[in-house]
Amino acid sequence: LASPGSPRPRPHCPRHHHKDQKASIKLSEIGPRMTMRLFKVERGVCEGDVMYHAIEKRTPAQVAAQRAEKAQAEALKRKRREEQEQNVAKKQEAKEVVREAKRQKREARAAAAKAAGEDV
Repeated sequence: LASPGSPRPRPHCPRHHHKDQKASIKLSEIGPRMTMRLFKVERGVCEGDVMYHAIEKRTPAQVAAQRAEKAQAEALKRKRREEQEQNVAKKQEAKEVVREAKRQKREARAAAAKAAGEDV
């Protein structure tokens, strides 16, 4: 609490209230802080075609051209993915051939060493 030489706490400041004092706070709503409006509606999440746009207006021909372009890009993507998978499979097969050749060579050396050890 306050020492005898210090000034008394101000009664209207909530930090300085004591047990026997009461304080009240009145809150009032001042309204929303922001207003929102619809700007763009897409089918899907960041990948579909635009169903509505507040600024850009497109003709049905433009929409059809955009869909055709997107379909073409998807087909190219699928083709590249298949080529990549085929290339990976070829590399795996080549590695297996090399491993098999090494294994056979190792077995042949081991068999030759064993035969030479028995003949001596």
